Amino acid sequence: MKYPPATRVDHEKFCLTEQWTRRKTSTGKTGTQHHNYELGLPDGRVLLTRISHPINREDYGVALWNHILRGQLEVTNEDFWNCVKSKILPDRGFAQKDVANAIPSDVVNILVNKFHVAEQEVRRITAIEAVTLMSNLFAEEISKRTDNSGQ
Repeated sequence: MKYPPATRVDHEKFCLTEQWTRRKTSTGKTGTQHHNYELGLPDGRVLLTRISHPINREDYGVALWNHILRGQLEVTNEDFWNCVKSKILPDRGFAQKDVANAIPSDVVNILVNKFHVAEQEVRRITAIEAVTLMSNLFAEEISKRTDNSGQ
């Protein structure tokens, strides 16, 4: 399928639709030369992309656009345009709804390593249940310390 030439507006719309995070400089400001975005992937890698100012409807050249697709966005032309035009997110190796409901890794770590909850049990509960369980276990631990200090 033939796709139209991509523009900086399309590039930014893709980043915003897929919920990339706007990066700030070391001084905490957003850049004035470029808009820099990053996206964390399930495998731990972080994708980075840069959109030059001004963000306008000027077309990218074919070679530059192919570099951006492969090297920065890591998507096909089809995935890019599906995201920009139809808001269909590219497959990044995980279901988007699962990420929203995932138990934070720190909570899993505390439950499994500190409180010795079986990992299989943690996998069966929701994020809210995991946080509640962790809070209850911490409360029990504090209560035991308080009871023991009074003896």
